[in-house]
Amino acid sequence: MHNNLVDKVRRVRSSFAVVLLFIAAVCLASAGCSGAADKASASDVMPLAARVDRLDGEVGIDRQTDPQDSNQDQPKSDWAKATVNTPVSVGSRVYVKDKSHAAIAFSGRNYARLNPQTSLDVLSLSQRRTQLALRDGSGIFDVGALAPGELFEVATPNGAVDFQQPGLYQVGIDDRGSTLVSVLSGIAQVIGLAGSGQVGRGQLLTFGGDYGSEAYVSQLDSGVCGNITNDYYSYRYPTTYDGRYADYQRYQDDPYYYDPYRRSSSYQYIPDDAEVAGLEDLDDYGDWEDVPGHGHSWCPRVSSTWAPYRDGAWYNDQPLGLTWVSSERWGWAPYHYGRWVNVNQRWYWVPGEIVSRPLYSPALVAFVAFDQDDRVGWVPLGPGDPYVPRYYDRNYQPQYIGSTTYVTQNVNVTNIVNYNVPGAVTVVRSREFTQVITPGTALTADSALLGRSRPVLDPYAVPRLKELAPEIRSHGPKVQITADQALSRSVVTSQDPIAPAVVANTAKALKVKSVPEAEGRHKLQINNSGQTVTAIQPNGLPVPAVQKGQNQTMTVQERDARITALASQAAQGDKSAKREMRQLQDQQRVQEKVDRHAAQQGTATQQQEQKQQQKAERKAAQQQPAVQQQQKQEQKAARKAAQQQPPVQQQQQKQQQKAERKAAQQQPPPVQQQQQKQQQKAERRAAQQQPPVQQQQQKQQQKAERKAVQQEPPVKQQQQQQQQKQQQKAERKAAAQQQPPVQPQQQPQQKQQQKAERKAAQQQPPVQQQQQQQQKQQQKAERKAAQQQQPPAQTSPPKADRKAEKAKNKNNNGSPNQ
Repeated sequence: MHNNLVDKVRRVRSSFAVVLLFIAAVCLASAGCSGAADKASASDVMPLAARVDRLDGEVGIDRQTDPQDSNQDQPKSDWAKATVNTPVSVGSRVYVKDKSHAAIAFSGRNYARLNPQTSLDVLSLSQRRTQLALRDGSGIFDVGALAPGELFEVATPNGAVDFQQPGLYQVGIDDRGSTLVSVLSGIAQVIGLAGSGQVGRGQLLTFGGDYGSEAYVSQLDSGVCGNITNDYYSYRYPTTYDGRYADYQRYQDDPYYYDPYRRSSSYQYIPDDAEVAGLEDLDDYGDWEDVPGHGHSWCPRVSSTWAPYRDGAWYNDQPLGLTWVSSERWGWAPYHYGRWVNVNQRWYWVPGEIVSRPLYSPALVAFVAFDQDDRVGWVPLGPGDPYVPRYYDRNYQPQYIGSTTYVTQNVNVTNIVNYNVPGAVTVVRSREFTQVITPGTALTADSALLGRSRPVLDPYAVPRLKELAPEIRSHGPKVQITADQALSRSVVTSQDPIAPAVVANTAKALKVKSVPEAEGRHKLQINNSGQTVTAIQPNGLPVPAVQKGQNQTMTVQERDARITALASQAAQGDKSAKREMRQLQDQQRVQEKVDRHAAQQGTATQQQEQKQQQKAERKAAQQQPAVQQQQKQEQKAARKAAQQQPPVQQQQQKQQQKAERKAAQQQPPPVQQQQQKQQQKAERRAAQQQPPVQQQQQKQQQKAERKAVQQEPPVKQQQQQQQQKQQQKAERKAAAQQQPPVQPQQQPQQKQQQKAERKAAQQQPPVQQQQQQQQKQQQKAERKAAQQQQPPAQTSPPKADRKAEKAKNKNNNGSPNQ
């Protein structure tokens, strides 16, 4: 480990080594000014914030930092809706509503997952001290790193739970008010007014009563341990977790398989003990490059017009000051640690200034005060730009941390590296500063306006920002929290929380009681139940076992009778009877809750299956092709129309449709179709060019021919029809001789078409045959009239007619029976 750390530190360029030495000198100077007695407290109050890493459902966040809140009977609450990257610092209160979850990253390795209906407060938060308060609900605390002497504690109404080793722990408050501590790995120590005791891996500690005086330990079944471990890792690593820890033995064999420092490529560029949260997010949203003069730097995959601190919102994280809450998933580490530099019109995050103990900042920017009151701006700090850690009091006056010399030299710096970089300064209207900011919200920074302005490191040095600060917390969506009784419970800590002077009354406002040192040294009497816990409650907590000697096979009636008997004994001062009665009542409540949950779950499962089946049926019905629906409508309309037609007309229509379908399948090649279309067009044009008188004569002639046809006797009509057929046959033969030779592949199609036409003609009823015969006579008369109008020079048509007449006579003489 030591060699690995040395290798990573060596990757930091010499320029950042100078920064490291400079910061170390500042810290020594600050310690020298404060005195040796204040060395520990000086490091403990260095500003720091945790990150809301993930959210599912509704999660509210509130702050208790105003000294006036300590004079109230109950804490003052103003719950805002939390988002990813929201800071959680000293005085923050987080509440997870029903059917919701939340995850908080305290560092790169220390993490907490909060379950539904859970309250968590931050009492102390610094590099070597994390004190939290759990008043209701439950959570899993993944402590991946714990330095010697470092305190990581969860205070509860019954006592404090201190994690003595890195490990995985579950802490919760059950329905009866007892505290349950499950140790999946590591060692936990519980401290209350009745003393202190330890619980090891694979054990469940249940303690309650007066300040944790009643405590007993049970063994956790390996299946229960695997269930809790698997549930946590499935939530924290939803895309990479493979379910291996469902087998509790595999977790014990390698509990650090998913350690981000082992699996994330971004952590190899940061010292192991930097403990910066959110670095693993950089793997999926950018690339690491070796930038000359700056070392390994990270470049986000963004557009060419992108700039840092331009997609998110400003949050008043008092007393730390204005904090940038990025809307970008990766937007934690690059906006609170390191610096930004623009190289070849691309932005790079330079983490070189993250030393072994990184310095957290609410926002590494300088603010710009313009001479126009309706605009404010900010620009990201670059390598070499100073930042002095500070808190703000209720009047927004900065309280700097460091020596007077260091503060004086660096708080008034106005020469910012990125100030003159094109597009680096983000400018918005004042009224938009308290809203969500997007690239579309930002205004173009006027170069002349920038030239007349100067950047400053303190945001409240800009008068307009100092006016807007109180309004920031009143903007944004709110969350309604109604768990006032649970939120007002007192909690017990092992030590007094350490906080900066500006928030010194937070402990009193949040009803924190510390265990006196003398009482904490007493040994807590922890009874062994002698049983193994094999069941989990609906809220994720194990079902606590009763103490050794109690009958686990009691029926409901037996349990009720036993509780009644114990109640009379407890009324007489028998503490053991009182203890057993409470445990039986606890077991009864848990069983009733489990039964209700099982019944509700069964009903919900059945309803869900019905809904899914109905949804699948609706989806299947909706996915039928629209063509089928249209075809059904067309068929319905056709049947309706057919029903309304006379029988004779229906028969004719069916025969005609059948002939048309067959003819369409046997259509001649495109070349022959084109020739037929041209011939028909020529005939229509010739007919249109006839003189009006001739057209009138032709119409009269056609009318006379139709009348003569109707007056002819049937025998004569049959003879005339026979002659017309022969004439049509001769005309087709003559037309075929005039057309170019038909390709071999076209002949079968023509024959099939002719055959279909003859078959359709034979199937026509007499009435329709008579109509067709009249049409043919009319077409013949039109062609004859058109031929008579052609000039004498065109002898080919008369010649064709003579040829056709000759063929006709020959056929009449040779085939009289046709």
